[in-house]
Amino acid sequence: MFEYVDRTDYTYKIADDGLYEQGGELMDAAKEELADFEALRREYEGRSPLKGLRVACSVRVAPRSVAFAQTLVALGADVRICPEDANSDVMDPLAALIAHQKISIFAWDTTSYAEFWWCARKALAFADGKGPDAVIDEAGRLTLLIGEGVKFAHDSELYQKDYSEAGDETFELVELLRTVRGRVDWVSVSDRVGMSLASPDVESIRRLIGFNAEK
Repeated sequence: MFEYVDRTDYTYKIADDGLYEQGGELMDAAKEELADFEALRREYEGRSPLKGLRVACSVRVAPRSVAFAQTLVALGADVRICPEDANSDVMDPLAALIAHQKISIFAWDTTSYAEFWWCARKALAFADGKGPDAVIDEAGRLTLLIGEGVKFAHDSELYQKDYSEAGDETFELVELLRTVRGRVDWVSVSDRVGMSLASPDVESIRRLIGFNAEK
């Protein structure tokens, strides 16, 4: 069973949006280890230093990455989330909590490669199709997707090759690129991304604040 909601202000596809209360309990239990995010939100209380910044996050859905996303939103960012990789151990109650808080998320436990690349594409698909300003990319998969999209855009013959022996990850990535061909301008998406970071932590948020101030 999946819950899929597509609205103008936020979108999500998760396992079960009724699990959000359990997600809240998990966050409460992890409160001490999340104190640095709370301190940062207090530091910028009443200000929005990330206003207008679009951040695509490919992260393991766990308490710290949830607190990371919540802090980005609290500071004004527009955030979209997917898992860090296929077969990721997504904590479904936390995904439900994020969706309940009207943050766009596309994640459920142990996605296949086809499902993962769909989620990754959705994480990059901001409202006007122009893509994110920054990516948080724990396993480098958003960077890989964008890079392959640009490569295929420059060499259309790549679409015609046989990838059946390339392994599931590559095969399903190419299948996604074929599906969205002509509907995604990967060169523009790549050109827009001005910062790529690997860790969903407070230091990354501070770097995003500096980046947004200079945009």
